Amino acid sequence: MLHCDLDNIQQQLGVIIEQNQETIMELERLNATNNKMLEHNQKMLQSAINTERNSALIAQYTRIAANNTSLCASIQLSNYLFDK
Repeated sequence: MLHCDLDNIQQQLGVIIEQNQETIMELERLNATNNKMLEHNQKMLQSAINTERNSALIAQYTRIAANNTSLCASIQLSNYLFDK
């Protein structure tokens, strides 16, 4: 009777160990998937940061262009008035 109980316990432990191994493998797959998603999200965040920086530069260059246009208009006006 004790031998049968030990065999039964050993069989149940074998099943539990196999289930734990499957669980561990599934968790490793999920971890790998999460790492890929994290990497993708970090790339998207970096892209958004770059876009924000580029937008700030575009705004700065637009202000510079507007100032240059205004300056050119002022110079042309002064040249026109000077030539009269």
